[in-house]
Amino acid sequence: AGRSPLPPAPPSRGGEFVAKTAKTPVQCNLNTELTYLKGVGPKRAEALARLGLYTVFDLLYHFPARYEDRRQVKPIARLQVGTKESLCATVLFPPQTRKMGGKLAGKNLTRVRVGDGSGRADLQWWNQPWREKQLQPGMELFIYGQINEFNGMVQIDSPEYEVLGENDTL
Repeated sequence: AGRSPLPPAPPSRGGEFVAKTAKTPVQCNLNTELTYLKGVGPKRAEALARLGLYTVFDLLYHFPARYEDRRQVKPIARLQVGTKESLCATVLFPPQTRKMGGKLAGKNLTRVRVGDGSGRADLQWWNQPWREKQLQPGMELFIYGQINEFNGMVQIDSPEYEVLGENDTL
């Protein structure tokens, strides 16, 4: 019950390996239960079972629900609204946090402007004023997020980012 509709594992044809357990080495193949693998105790086996993973075969054919290819880095001028994109940019001004009014009363919006040779964009986070202390003008960032546009300005809400060091290359 609860197992994924995968094809049955093919019969073992010399693809056996030895799993090292605390007890004794065990010959394993694709049909071997995960509990025989080193590091898979009762708690981990229970967590894996909730994902429908019971055998080595199940584990090998368990693929991520989504895949984000962040290798395509684009200049700001070439970003497409409505898509998730990667870019590299420099923090241009110190971040600013302001309290919102109206429908958004009481919420803090932290915004920082970044730029590259092709344009500028605003990164913004809701209720995360501590971001002001993380970002300084001149920092080079690798940024990934959903591209939006507001009043003609590229905007990325709650982006993921990494600060690039001197030796980092893309």
